[in-house]
Amino acid sequence: PTYNYHLFFADLEKIITPLLKGADTVFSLFPLFQLNGVPFFDYSITNKSILIAEAYTANKTFKINPELAGYLKHPHVIFYTNNATNGLRNTTSILDERIGRSGVTTYLCIPLIHNHSLSGILEIYSHEQDQLDNETMQALGSLVPLLSQLSQDITLEFKKRIDDIIINRFTTIQPSVQWKFNHIAAQYIQDLENDSRDAHIKAVVFEEVYPLYGAVDVKDSTIIRNASILKDFSFKVKQLAMLIDELSL
Repeated sequence: PTYNYHLFFADLEKIITPLLKGADTVFSLFPLFQLNGVPFFDYSITNKSILIAEAYTANKTFKINPELAGYLKHPHVIFYTNNATNGLRNTTSILDERIGRSGVTTYLCIPLIHNHSLSGILEIYSHEQDQLDNETMQALGSLVPLLSQLSQDITLEFKKRIDDIIINRFTTIQPSVQWKFNHIAAQYIQDLENDSRDAHIKAVVFEEVYPLYGAVDVKDSTIIRNASILKDFSFKVKQLAMLIDELSL
């Protein structure tokens, strides 16, 4: 199936919210998309995240910082509170200062692991005291394997959509320039998910790049050539069948 991320997360939030205590408690989940070997985040999906909020610039472009890069490389559970009264113990993290600056009083971050790889990040936080207790933590813990699988499915769907766009909109490309086409396709998917009226495939441009060797190809030429070869082969088979019928008379 093709996910509409916004509708999907809205439905997921309806399922998770009853498990949380307090109307102020916020649920945030985002898959860890990989683009050209580095994390790729959609601001419209991650805008509730405490973990990566500061990584966005004024124009919503993402710049990963060393702290976040280190966490994504070595993910771990983070539980932060400035008034633990429910028998829960704080975990220490290099991100504690950032969490404190956000103004939240209770914060939980759970890395979603699928097949020993990080597939997404789950965050629960509140500006009120003691909104996360052992009962809530256990309920969320039982959902972690399912959420890990869901995050993995979404990331695979994202990659498949990129591959489909490249195959359908461009001719065969060399691996050395694949990264540029991946980036253009990912931007197009973002625009579609955000219902942008200006959603379109942008031109692939390599500024100030002068190839030592150039080649010209025609879009869909391979498909057309293969279709012609198949048509010619079918014609020959029919002619051969007619010849065999005449010889057998």
